[in-house]
Amino acid sequence: MSRFGETKGALFGTLDKITDLLILSMIFLLSSVPVFTMGASFSALYYTVNKVNRHSRGYLWTEFFGSFKKNFKQATLTWLIFMAIGAVLIGDLVFVVKVMENSPVTAALNIFFILLAALLIMWGGYVFPYIARFEDRIGVTLKNCALIAILNFPKSLLVLLILAGGGIVIYLFLPLIIIVPSAAALWQSDILEDVFRKYMSDDDKALEDERNAEWRDK
Repeated sequence: MSRFGETKGALFGTLDKITDLLILSMIFLLSSVPVFTMGASFSALYYTVNKVNRHSRGYLWTEFFGSFKKNFKQATLTWLIFMAIGAVLIGDLVFVVKVMENSPVTAALNIFFILLAALLIMWGGYVFPYIARFEDRIGVTLKNCALIAILNFPKSLLVLLILAGGGIVIYLFLPLIIIVPSAAALWQSDILEDVFRKYMSDDDKALEDERNAEWRDK
C-alpha cells in the first residue's frame, strides 16, 4: 500500500506540474497579445517557471504578474531593441532574396543573415531570463548577457536549440502552443540556472538555497 501511495502521489504530482505548465503558457500567451509586452512576458514566464515549477516556491498567478509588473519597463524597452534589430535583419534578408536573387553572393548573404538571427535569438535567450533574475541597467544587462553567452557557448547552443525548436514545433503543430512556451522555459531554466550561479556571490547562492529548502520543507 505504501508503494501504491507513493506511486499515486508521484502521478498526481506530475499531473499537477503539467497542469501548471498549461496554465502558465496560457497566461504567457494572453499577456503577449500586444506584441510590445512580449519581453515582459518572457521574463515573467522564466521567473515563474524557475521559482514555482522548479523549486515549488510561490504561486503561478502571483509570481508571474509580480515579475511582469516589476520588470515591465526594462523588459519592454529591451524587447523593442530586439524587435528593431530583428526587423533590420529581416529587411536585409528580404532585400537579398528579392533584389539580389541572381547575384552569386546571395547564398552566402542568406547564410550570414540567418546566422545573425540565430545569434540574436541566443542573446535574447539570456537577456530576458537575466532581467527576471537580476537587477541591472539595460546596457549592463545586454553586455553581461553577451559575455556570458560567449563564455558558455556550448550551453548557449542548447538554449538556441530549445528556443528555435520550440518555435518550429509550434509552427508545425499549432495546438501545442498551449504547452510549448512554458515547457521550453522550464528546460531553458535547467541550463541557465547553472550558468547564472557561476556569477552569483556565495552569499546570494546560500540565501537562494535556503529559501528553496524552506519551501520544500513546508
